[in-house]
Amino acid sequence: MTKKGKLNNDSDFDILFSGQSGVGVLVLFPENGISNVQMKQMTSMKSNNVHVVGVNGDFDDCQSYVKMAFQDPLLSNMLLQENNCKLSAANSINWGRLLPQIVYHASAYLDLVKER
Repeated sequence: MTKKGKLNNDSDFDILFSGQSGVGVLVLFPENGISNVQMKQMTSMKSNNVHVVGVNGDFDDCQSYVKMAFQDPLLSNMLLQENNCKLSAANSINWGRLLPQIVYHASAYLDLVKER
């Protein structure tokens, strides 16, 4: 089985892929660009396959690092040869990112309705 390495700057995928075998997730976030609540949400998840890394910069810097990783053939070859890992990414115009958000918000709404 080929492992997929998910590189992104959003926390939706850490929830979606937490605990999934064959999938590794690396989430980048700007250390000084999010609120304390957001930082706690992103860094409190405990999962062997999800890694959340703070970046000294802004969201554009996080995106640039992801793009650089995809454009580095040495990194891609090393990951494939040594770890049988292929990189893939998720961003805000990807259904794979949008779908977990829709499910999350619909579920939260239904939970609120049920409580009333």
